[in-house]
Amino acid sequence: MSDIPQSADGDEHVAPRAHLATAEASQPELPDNSLPADDSSTAPKPKPRTICGVCNKEASKYKCPKCPLAYCSVACSRTHRDNHPPSEPRPPVLEPEVKEKPKDNHPFSVLDGSMELQQLFRKYPNLPSRLKQIYDTTLPPKDESFVKGGLPTKVPPVYASKKNNEPWTQDIGLRRGQQALRQARTDPGEDGDGVREYCELVLYLLSKSEKENDVTELVRQEAAMEDAKLIEKLMQSEGR
Repeated sequence: MSDIPQSADGDEHVAPRAHLATAEASQPELPDNSLPADDSSTAPKPKPRTICGVCNKEASKYKCPKCPLAYCSVACSRTHRDNHPPSEPRPPVLEPEVKEKPKDNHPFSVLDGSMELQQLFRKYPNLPSRLKQIYDTTLPPKDESFVKGGLPTKVPPVYASKKNNEPWTQDIGLRRGQQALRQARTDPGEDGDGVREYCELVLYLLSKSEKENDVTELVRQEAAMEDAKLIEKLMQSEGR
């Protein structure tokens, strides 16, 4: 007979099954990796909400566009807006200046901004005042009353000489200016040198632009010239 134990039913595999059950029971339990791990320690914490900077009670929801202050409601926004410090003024934007081109409305426009004349004035610092003295001789006397056209408003005394009380006119002023200009040009000193060089330079500049402008005709149309412009007119009328 066989030594293998048999069950009551005559099954010969009872012993191997018992060994398998014993082996499974003896194995240690492994952790179940299918369950999610607890990662609460690595999760980002939510940022704490700031408190309203106006009421200091509720959590802020909005931020001022002009400063870092945060507020919670429209009411607090209005309160902050009414008490908001004024903004710093922005520096004005400087637009480039557009210089207007001087109009050639007089016969001596070629002299405007002449570098040669500027150099001459630097060479002779007393030249502008000397030209002003010549110009003053073309003006009517300060103590003489006259109207336009040279007619006096006051009748001179009978005993006054005719030469001293001759009513001032533009022609008389022009003749006086011509005489003063001649005297200044004959001065042997440095002032005379400046006046002579001034006359030569002005005539040279005028001759360059004579083809473009009829200087003689424009001079006749001028009723009077101002400051140095009148001196230039005197030099041309002198016929040099």
